[in-house]
Amino acid sequence: MEIKKKNTNWDNFVSLREYLERRISDLESKIDLTFKLNKIAIDKAEVKMNERLESMNEFRNALKDQTNKYTTRLETDIVLEKINDLKDQMNKRPTWLMTFVFLILSFLLGIVATYILK
Repeated sequence: MEIKKKNTNWDNFVSLREYLERRISDLESKIDLTFKLNKIAIDKAEVKMNERLESMNEFRNALKDQTNKYTTRLETDIVLEKINDLKDQMNKRPTWLMTFVFLILSFLLGIVATYILK
């Protein structure tokens, strides 16, 4: 019985050390690339976040400017108090004056009407 040898080409084989060194080198390259890509992503995210914060600050400042132009409750109360005072003064005016003026005008119109109708 003849034993056939397997056809093995020892040139294709590498030592365990070479294999592990190559694998470690490949992994280091992948890890370095991952760190670089992560740094790029973080930098982009930071830029976008700063832009967003700036726009939020602009909006906040616009709201602050707008609210500074609003009247305060104290100012509104003062104006309403003055309006109510004027209304009270108008109500306190004597109505007899208006009645007297109306009577005089009625009398004069009556006289004019009697002379016109004659």
